[in-house]
Amino acid sequence: MVKKYFFMSLALIAISCADQEASKTKKTKSVDVADVAVGGKSFLVKEALVIGKITVIDFWAEWCVPCKRIGHMLQNLAEQHSNLAVRRVEVPDFDSAVGRDHLKGVAMLPVVWIYDRNGRLVAKMVGATSKQVKKQVLWYLKIPVKKQT
Repeated sequence: MVKKYFFMSLALIAISCADQEASKTKKTKSVDVADVAVGGKSFLVKEALVIGKITVIDFWAEWCVPCKRIGHMLQNLAEQHSNLAVRRVEVPDFDSAVGRDHLKGVAMLPVVWIYDRNGRLVAKMVGATSKQVKKQVLWYLKIPVKKQT
């Protein structure tokens, strides 16, 4: 009887180890979401762009509820689309360096900029809802990549 339980225990341990090893070797989908400026610091747009991907620059603030909704939505989209790069920029106030450098004349958040795969600005959205931003981002993600000759 002891031998029976011993072998059953060994079998369970072997199955458990195999499951753990299999979960380690599963490929995890890479999500391209990064903070490029925090605390109101400025940044260089060209360094934030990811050529070959649609790049979304998301200007947000902790106090901005719509910004949080957009942030969650963009995170989800990035998890679903490997050709999307999301770059987050914290704007604590419009007098900060990032506000002065990139948001002149803008009086509200959220602000979202969308760049095509070649690094060209194709959309600027101010005060948009997460639904509006999602619609725009999905539209640009579906544009086929043109082969250059």
